[in-house]
Amino acid sequence: IRTSHPPMRIGGCAVRMGGIGGVATRPEHRRKGYASILMQEAVDWMRERGFDVSVLFGISDFYWRWGYVTTLANTTVEVPTRHAETADRTCRPRRLRETDLSAYLRMHNRNNARRTGTLPRRKATWRPLRKGLFWGESPEAFAYTKQRAGLSSYGHGA
Repeated sequence: IRTSHPPMRIGGCAVRMGGIGGVATRPEHRRKGYASILMQEAVDWMRERGFDVSVLFGISDFYWRWGYVTTLANTTVEVPTRHAETADRTCRPRRLRETDLSAYLRMHNRNNARRTGTLPRRKATWRPLRKGLFWGESPEAFAYTKQRAGLSSYGHGA
């Protein structure tokens, strides 16, 4: 259970969020109730400490016994070819640098200020993504820059 996590946004409001991650049981110990005990203890612990919401990124429709519902569905962004062809050709992709971090965080927080399920990011606590879209993939953070204008957008690729 993470207790130092930043608040989660629901609409324009920040709520105190507890989170559970990395839940797994080795095959030889499954169906013995260990995960059930752990999950119940974690939920009780967060409830007793007054967390507004608890988030678990896990298997869809599996954790309902502890009050979790499937939400925060995966999203996709698509750009029609005709729009991509007219994009500003002065922008060039490159790997995200340490010196880009402040601009990256400003853009992230501005673009997500009213989006439910997003987390405000701060320079002191932000860590690069460690997992890609698929298990075992490492993501690569990249930026699009204009020659003299600095960081103009960012993204993550697997």
